[in-house]
Amino acid sequence: MVNDVLASGIGPEQFRDIWHRTVERSGEQTLMLAMVEQAGDDLGHYRTARRPEHQRIFDQTYRWLAANDRTWPYSFACICEMLDLPRAAIRARLLIEDGHAKAERAPVDRRGSFAA
Repeated sequence: MVNDVLASGIGPEQFRDIWHRTVERSGEQTLMLAMVEQAGDDLGHYRTARRPEHQRIFDQTYRWLAANDRTWPYSFACICEMLDLPRAAIRARLLIEDGHAKAERAPVDRRGSFAA
């Protein structure tokens, strides 16, 4: 899923460099790329979750991707800037694909119980 998202939003050279490691990356950059990949996996895996703890993972991941926070170095916006990834293209693809699923379930509050 993430490969398709990244491939649709960046040039072939950048895609090849990111996934085939032709550009040296620090441990922090590798962690950042893994976070984006995990976010895509979590959205896909927990899209139709019924268990509150799984719904919470989906909701937190969704909020992380949708936020424009630049105060935290590991926010989605900062990660995309640091890795020179197309934030808008990745965000649009992941959130649009999963947006319908978010609306189908009752929201979960931070304690894991269903919100009224």
